[in-house]
Amino acid sequence: MKLKSTNTENILRSIVGYAGESVQSLRTQFNARLRIQKTVYLLQLHPEFKQRLSYNFNFYIRGPYSSDLADAYFDLKDIEHQMPSFAAGALKYMDKICKMEPEYLELLASVIEVMKNSPGAKKGAVISKVISLKPKYADRAEAVEKAFDSALELKKEYGLVF
Repeated sequence: MKLKSTNTENILRSIVGYAGESVQSLRTQFNARLRIQKTVYLLQLHPEFKQRLSYNFNFYIRGPYSSDLADAYFDLKDIEHQMPSFAAGALKYMDKICKMEPEYLELLASVIEVMKNSPGAKKGAVISKVISLKPKYADRAEAVEKAFDSALELKKEYGLVF
């Protein structure tokens, strides 16, 4: 599959580079692919990134996953070490997301996906649903609760849409 457009490819190349990954790491390291999957998912919640990235995600074992995004990063020949041209607020959000560890990105993205698919659901219901989808958090409900609170803070601070 070819990348959607040169502009989308350049943005993806920049995200991969800014997140500290490489073409080689994407091809050989699961955590690199996990990081990029969840980073792009979370970035697309920001209105400015959503205008320029439009990967479709479905929920899998490790949270939101896009096969189109996987095809796109496997097609990359190189990466960019330059920041894409976005407003300061969008870049600040990108910086915050890119500094998160892959396991937390997975949890945060999973919590937000449950919130998106359960509009108006109470905190307890979202936490229960995430734990049912991700049993490894059965004895770590406080981590899921922290991710829920973080999702709401990010939404408020950066105007995320979910």
